[in-house]
Amino acid sequence: MDPAGKKNCTKILYADSDKSWTSKPCISAQRQADGSYLVDLAIRYEFPDDVKDEISNLKAADHVKERKLRIHFEATASTCTASVIARTYVPLDGTKHKPSRTGPVTCRKTTH
Repeated sequence: MDPAGKKNCTKILYADSDKSWTSKPCISAQRQADGSYLVDLAIRYEFPDDVKDEISNLKAADHVKERKLRIHFEATASTCTASVIARTYVPLDGTKHKPSRTGPVTCRKTTH
């Protein structure tokens, strides 16, 4: 990640049984004045037309069109903290962004 806010993206191909789909995750981080970071993550999913017939199965498996998260991250020499401060998703039917759970996430520092 680039702490100056530059967005980095990749494309991932998934396969499950006889179905496949792609996702395009993008991440960016902005260093804050206090040494903490705001991390933005957006993941857009693309399903082929033949999978769209199985929308109820995809919904049951928690699939969506897009997820967005904003995470506040801070680390010291021995510890770190992270919290999701904003989170939304776009349902498979393409309606508007919907808010989702926010709150602390697990953060663990390891030494190499």
